[in-house]
Amino acid sequence: MKGYADRIAALLGGLEGARDVKVEQVSGMEQIEIAYDRKMLARYGVNTGDVNEVIEVAPAGREATKVVEGPLRTSTVVRLAEKDRGDLDALEKLLVWGASGEPLRLGQVARITLVEGPAQIGREKGMRRVAAEVNIRGRDLGSFVSEAQSKLHSIEQELPTGYFPEYGGQFENQQRAMQRLAIVVPIALFLILCLLYLALGNMRDSLLVVLNLPFALVGGVFAIWVWGIPLSVREGRASQDTWACRCRHP
Repeated sequence: MKGYADRIAALLGGLEGARDVKVEQVSGMEQIEIAYDRKMLARYGVNTGDVNEVIEVAPAGREATKVVEGPLRTSTVVRLAEKDRGDLDALEKLLVWGASGEPLRLGQVARITLVEGPAQIGREKGMRRVAAEVNIRGRDLGSFVSEAQSKLHSIEQELPTGYFPEYGGQFENQQRAMQRLAIVVPIALFLILCLLYLALGNMRDSLLVVLNLPFALVGGVFAIWVWGIPLSVREGRASQDTWACRCRHP
């Protein structure tokens, strides 16, 4: 998902109005990886459960007992010294025991390496996700998303089964706002018509006034076009639109 998100961010960066394109940080945390050599374990008759116990006690620690002091219960944990917990040589020298009782170094039956692991694994609605985010300036949100969707269509076709993109951020808020407006506007127009009828006492005159509303709307849109103001529907107040394309995988 990180690879696809990087490609999406590269495409978004080339669109008009795109600023501050970034992919959320999901990697960069070093961690120690211990991979068992199954052949060596079988050769010496070492039980993986015994190796797991050694690994658990050494870096992480295991509770050995509790010290009771009146109402206080203090756990006593056995573990490696702090300076040795991240030392690969020290970990390789940890002892495990073969089937015949001979001592073996952990490095003989496992490969210990320092690898770069995930700094975080983002989840939303029970699914893993990685977000590519962009701020939109000097352009309306709707046309930007339309162009972005057409540009990202090729990547969307490449996604493996179970992966899919989802468009969120301010665009998601706009979609919710439009759904609310689809309900609120007709109700508001009906109430205005009722108030006009009560004021004028004539349905014909009331309808005539209501029919002038589209012409007023045209004038407002024309003024926005003349001044070059982006037309967007937003929830809340924001100085710029933030749009996110999220790659999801169950």
